[in-house]
Order: sequence, then C-alpha cells, then structure tokens
Amino acid sequence: MFAENRIKKIKEILLEYRHIDCQTLSSLLSVSMNTVRRDLDKLENENFLKKTHGGAVLVEENFEVQLNDIEDPFKEEKRQIAEIAAGMVEDHDIIYLGQGFICLEIAKRIKERSALTVVTNNINALVELAGNSQIRVIVPGGELQAEGNVLELKGRYSLNNLKKMLIRKVFVPVSGVTVDLGYTCDTEEEVELYQELCGKAEEIVFLADYTRFGERSLCHLGPVAMADKVITNAQVPNTFKEFFDTSGVTLFTAFPET
Repeated sequence: MFAENRIKKIKEILLEYRHIDCQTLSSLLSVSMNTVRRDLDKLENENFLKKTHGGAVLVEENFEVQLNDIEDPFKEEKRQIAEIAAGMVEDHDIIYLGQGFICLEIAKRIKERSALTVVTNNINALVELAGNSQIRVIVPGGELQAEGNVLELKGRYSLNNLKKMLIRKVFVPVSGVTVDLGYTCDTEEEVELYQELCGKAEEIVFLADYTRFGERSLCHLGPVAMADKVITNAQVPNTFKEFFDTSGVTLFTAFPET
C-alpha cells in the first residue's frame, strides 16, 4: 500500500475509533511496525494524532472538525436554538441534555459555567463538558450507538437509571410538532425515556428547528401542553405562533444573527 493511501486509512480509523494500537495497524495495512511508526510520526507532526505507548489517539479538535462537517443544511438554525436554551441554564441547575446536534451546541455554550449537574447520554456533549471540574456530569449508561459521528448511549439500562434521578430542567429535541398530535419522535425508545424524564422534571423544554413544525414522526410523545417551553426559529409558521400563544406553552423563536 502506498504511503498516501496508508495515511488516509489511518485517519479514517482514528476519526471513527479515536484510538488505535500499532500492532493492529500493522496487520490492517500489511506493513512493518517501523513503517507504522513512521506514518504515526508524520501525522503527529501534523497535529492529527498524539502517539501513546504502543499506539496513538486522535487529537480532539480533529474529531470536532469531522463532526462539524456532517452535512446538515439547518445547522445554523440549530445553533440559534442552542443559544437560547443555554441562556435558560442557571448555576446550581440539574439538567438533562438529549441526543443530537442542538444539545451538543448547548453543551459548548455552558461548558465554562460552574456549579452545574448535567445528566446526558450524548457522548459528544459530555466530551465537551469533561474539562470543567465545576460541572458534574452523570451518564445514565446504555448501549453505544453511532449515527455518523454523533455518539450516544441507549437502552433499558439507561431508562432504569434515569428513573432514580430527579432532574430539574429537561432539554430534549423532538422530530415533529403538529397542532393535533403535539410532539412526535422517531423511536419508541425515545418516547419511553422522555416521558419518564418529563414526568418528574420541574421544567420541560423541547427543541425543534422550524422545519419540524407541521411534520409528524413515527411515535407519539405527547400533546402540546406537555412542554413548558419550546424553542424554535423565527421562520416557524404563524399558525403555530398563534396556537402556542393560547395553549399555555411559551414559544421562543430565535432570530438569525445579523
């Protein structure tokens, strides 16, 4: 295998698994250990990885670049939502952050705060928060699942642990919002978990970019009145603005940055 192809393969492996040992690379690439070490030296000089005893780990900022490169035409709208949500987090709060890009962006905006407890199965979000000793991060656990470079834990183990926790504010994304059905999600597992969380939370905040309004997903989560607050974008249809205004649920609409 040519050097250029080896380097490309090593990058692909590290972006997916974030660490690798030299012996495994030698076998995968069908080259000597000395060749592997030279390739790792080159990538370390480029600040792509950091060599460890017997292997290498990905430099975190490279993982972040890869994550941000995931194709999503509504990333900016989701960042707007995250900005408002982060402003709702107060010192000494106990919060839950759901899966996906919006909650990752919330984590980025609160990671310098202090005296917080954050419960999350969003692996990308907890990595963001891990560097601040003033933030207590609790992971309910479960089975690791990945969609692209978005990592999260799911399953019954997670649900059972969440049943024992009293969380003040819940921030969760929903896949669809309609006047007649209310909120919908993609999976039964999400519905079961969110219903458990919302049943005991002091404040329920649903997150949905404006394209989710008028859409419905496979599984019904609950009626519109289930939420205390909903955060979306200014482009949300006026019919929903009027409906939420009379429903007792506060609708926050983020405006694009100018």
